[in-house]
Amino acid sequence: MNRFAYRVYYEYNGPSHSDPFRSPKEAHEITEALRLFPTELPHYLTDQDATISDEPTKRDSNSIIVVVVTTLDEAATDDSVKKCLNGLDLFGTKLKQV
Repeated sequence: MNRFAYRVYYEYNGPSHSDPFRSPKEAHEITEALRLFPTELPHYLTDQDATISDEPTKRDSNSIIVVVVTTLDEAATDDSVKKCLNGLDLFGTKLKQV
């Protein structure tokens, strides 16, 4: 099994070319998007036996740490995470192997 960790966070950096009407999320919307990420991610993973755990970060209330344990390789897992992040208007940073 492979283990991958990500810092999932919200950041508003203005409208984008692909979403010109993007506006900042309110605090409750950020909380909801972060809460949904671990439950939505399995829908993007092709490994039905993957396990996903999350925990809050100590220094930032607008982010969480998510750990994915899966049989998928790194590229497939990263792609699934990216799609889920985009769907919830979140960003992610891959952390060193855990």
